[in-house]
Amino acid sequence: MPPSSTPPRQAISPKVVGGDRAGRAEAARAIAAAYREHGDEVRGAALTAKGAAALAAATGAHSRTLATLEHAWAEGTGRLHARSVLLLEEAGLLDVRRLGGILAAAEERGAKVVLLGDPGQLQAIGAGDAYRGLLEQHPSACLDPGSAQLPGPAVPAGGLVPSILDRCEDAGRLHWSASRAAVQSELLAAYVRDGRQEPACGRLILAGSQAEAAQLNAAVRAERQAAGELGPGVRAGSVELSPGDRVVFRRDDHEGRHVVGLDDDAGRGVSRGALGTVVAAEPRRIAVRLDDGRSVAFDPASYRSVAHGYAVSAHGSEGAPVDRVYVPADPRMNRHAAEAALSRHRDGLDLFADRETFPSREHLDKTLSRPGPKDLAGDYAAAELRRAVSRLQDVAAKTAGATREERPLGKALAAHADLQRARLRVVDARRSLSAPADQAYVDPARALRGLLADPTAPDRLRQGRARAYGNLRGHAVLGAASRERYQARQAVMTLTGRLYAYQDSLAHLRAAKQTFRAQVQELVRPGGPPLAPAAGSAARELPAAAATQSPSTRVPRPAEIRRELARVTATLRTYQQASRSAQDAIETAIRRLGPAPVDSALLLLPPDAALPVRLAVRAVERALERGLDLGPDLVLGR
Repeated sequence: MPPSSTPPRQAISPKVVGGDRAGRAEAARAIAAAYREHGDEVRGAALTAKGAAALAAATGAHSRTLATLEHAWAEGTGRLHARSVLLLEEAGLLDVRRLGGILAAAEERGAKVVLLGDPGQLQAIGAGDAYRGLLEQHPSACLDPGSAQLPGPAVPAGGLVPSILDRCEDAGRLHWSASRAAVQSELLAAYVRDGRQEPACGRLILAGSQAEAAQLNAAVRAERQAAGELGPGVRAGSVELSPGDRVVFRRDDHEGRHVVGLDDDAGRGVSRGALGTVVAAEPRRIAVRLDDGRSVAFDPASYRSVAHGYAVSAHGSEGAPVDRVYVPADPRMNRHAAEAALSRHRDGLDLFADRETFPSREHLDKTLSRPGPKDLAGDYAAAELRRAVSRLQDVAAKTAGATREERPLGKALAAHADLQRARLRVVDARRSLSAPADQAYVDPARALRGLLADPTAPDRLRQGRARAYGNLRGHAVLGAASRERYQARQAVMTLTGRLYAYQDSLAHLRAAKQTFRAQVQELVRPGGPPLAPAAGSAARELPAAAATQSPSTRVPRPAEIRRELARVTATLRTYQQASRSAQDAIETAIRRLGPAPVDSALLLLPPDAALPVRLAVRAVERALERGLDLGPDLVLGR
């Protein structure tokens, strides 16, 4: 197949992991032969001259050191093309910038790169263990030491984590969801359901970060408040505590200076991470029954280091066992955090994972089992950025949908307001006719009926035919008008102008009615915003034109439109706030990481998710150019 007709390929191939150099060379020989049979050009590269020579001897491919390869590319020679396959030995020794540059060059030209290395033995020399990060994001094949066989996908040893996950899966306690948002929904549903079935059972959610724990705490507490399980509360630090709330203490107070024991051990306070249940909440005293059986109390004005204790961070989860534990799998967890979280329970453990972050059980095992001897920015940034970008894209889609709902509702309500104003204008114009009619006619009521019934009345009055609608006041003797007749003629002139204004108001009212009907028809068309009828409304209360329509196409009442618009507007405000939060999360991560780790995170993000991150990078760069203080954590050029 000619290169021009070759479909685009991913730059990263499945990777070969582990084994000694001889085993990887044998595997590289088989890979090179397979690609040559397919018609591809196979090249080789390694960080060291020894590695390049061994790769060339094993595969017969022209191989060179990375320094030589990069120099040739800089000179514009030896570039990859759409039928190129680059076998890259010693991939575990490459830092983020170097490996990222090679993969970017391959992607630009449609080439493929096969990575060979052992992340367990070889560490990146520069910043970031890029090879390990890619192993956790893409499928790989593992070699047994000293063997050239490729047994297929394998899971590296990970201490206790794989066996714990096996037991969870066998017991039906490993729950898979499509997305991170679905993980939180299913976890919360299980937590609430178990609490109602077994209220005496101790439960705890172990999240991957303090931020996620705060979100879960807020969600659980909102559910309890909606169920009427919590009453009014007292402010303590950044949270509100009510009797029945779960609470966690964030600061040690071993001497009991602020947190006082209520039992015989009055001198003992609390340790950081202690969990308990609020027994009483008053403005100057909050009493808590700790999970270890002790009772303590504190003044929320002097001790503010408390938080809701339905969910805590897995990194700070060391403590007494809990009956049931719920863990949302998080890519930031290493072996230490995962083992701490997965061994905190007495009776039951539920682990929730999403296919978006962990495409397979192997990915889940690898991520939660990694020892983390050298941190990769992608361990923290890529997952966090991916979630933030995913939230931003999800919120953007929801915002667009809500905006499409809001627009016709707003137009219909504005048209109804115009209609109401037009009606008032007609009423005011009609009332303004009474005074000049009283001054002009002997029988003003009869005259007004005739004037209002005749659309040509203003023109006839202007032509001097006012007597067609009744006798004028006063009289004329020998051609001279009495004072009363003179005033009547003046009133006729005023009446003429006000009749013109009245007819204009009627025309405006008719136009407003047509506009309102057209806007309402937009609401009842298929695909329009759903409108629920007002509580207690009945068909007989609807306009006659609407009463004959089916329930699905009936004309909505203005109150229903107003109520639906208020709901959609409130939803839009929520989405806009969530969008700002997601954008802030992206920019905060970028400020903390600096350019090099962000490059590695972008390498591990899917293309559609990388675009908002690049936009955020530009925003941060513009802020730096303006000289804004972004805090001590931002270190550029490293």
